Amino acid sequence: MLLGRDVAPVLDAMMAAGGKLFKGVRTPVAAHPDPAVRSNPVPAPEGLILSKAFIEGARELSKRNLVLDLWVYQSQLEDVTALATLIPDLQLVVNHAGGSLGVGPYAQKRSLHFQAWQDRLFHLAQCPNVVIKLGGFGMPIMGLGFSEQTLPPTSLALAHTIQPYIDTCIDLFGHSRCLFESNFPVDKGSFSYAVIWNAFYRVSASWSDEKRRKVFSQNAL
Repeated sequence: MLLGRDVAPVLDAMMAAGGKLFKGVRTPVAAHPDPAVRSNPVPAPEGLILSKAFIEGARELSKRNLVLDLWVYQSQLEDVTALATLIPDLQLVVNHAGGSLGVGPYAQKRSLHFQAWQDRLFHLAQCPNVVIKLGGFGMPIMGLGFSEQTLPPTSLALAHTIQPYIDTCIDLFGHSRCLFESNFPVDKGSFSYAVIWNAFYRVSASWSDEKRRKVFSQNAL
């Protein structure tokens, strides 16, 4: 993406090689000034999303009707909103429920940080070109503690913990702009593949069949 406009021939070559299977680019740009907030071995530079080169590269994706898939922390959601507003024809996918944080400075006053995450998501949801993935809850950076437990959670316990996050995303984006994700193998250190999908079914038990199909079948894209 940092090639800017020069990424065009790279995208064209990938489209030619992948045919209809090539849908877009996933870019982990998660960054935070506090060293305690880390999920990537080599974090991206801060402000990368709104750098000139990145924006130019994103425009090349938009021209080709390709998706830009982003992994960011809740502290970066304002930048994602700015990018989505700047390039309204660009389809953006925000990973891991918008990167709610629960470590470092976010380990205390959890309700306050949850509200800040929710407020930033509210503004992002006003951009119709943004959809959000529901998952990533096994990552230690979210501070939910699953990876520290002696035994992994049951699907019932997991559903109880993640439901507030999923409900918030559904309320803000609607079922048609949300999709479940397993985030495997990354989340494997916290719970099994079967448990997370059973938890998703438990969380969505009260939804209509049509709404469940939208989120489970990834109709958002």
